[in-house]
Amino acid sequence: MKRRLQPVEKDTIIIEVVSLTLFPQTNLMQNEEYQLLYIEYCFLGFCGAEMETVSLQKPQPPNQQLAYNFKRKFRVGEETHALQNSILRAMLDKTTNPNIKFIVVCEPLPDETDTKECVEVGFANFNIREYALMDSEKFVSLPVYDPEENEQIGLLKISVLGLNTMRQYLPKNESDS
Repeated sequence: MKRRLQPVEKDTIIIEVVSLTLFPQTNLMQNEEYQLLYIEYCFLGFCGAEMETVSLQKPQPPNQQLAYNFKRKFRVGEETHALQNSILRAMLDKTTNPNIKFIVVCEPLPDETDTKECVEVGFANFNIREYALMDSEKFVSLPVYDPEENEQIGLLKISVLGLNTMRQYLPKNESDS
């Protein structure tokens, strides 16, 4: 018997931070100070600790993936979640930035929290508008860049469900194409 994927609930978008792969010759991988890494992002007004993955040890050897499997469900129904609906519509109709920025953060080791701060060491952008307009896949690999955008330091794999929900909020002239 074939297992079928459960359909996504109406007016729901699910984003999962699946994994992070870091390139071996980057400053991030060479720097011994950087040991624990987590990923954070903001979407539809949700930010902060609830939007951060757990911290994982930097991989040794460097080509291994950090598996986060961090899933969040966002409801965007017009009547029940008006704020999120409004933000999504603005992202899709270009009245606000359509990018979701995923930030890679280095966290100090537990015995160093008194003397060291968290440091942003990379980022990746996901353009939700382009995703909704394209013949999109469930899994997306995003290039991760260092904070100065000088070099690509890895790949962030995310999973996005709810394409039909996104498309229903695209401006009418674009969703018909």
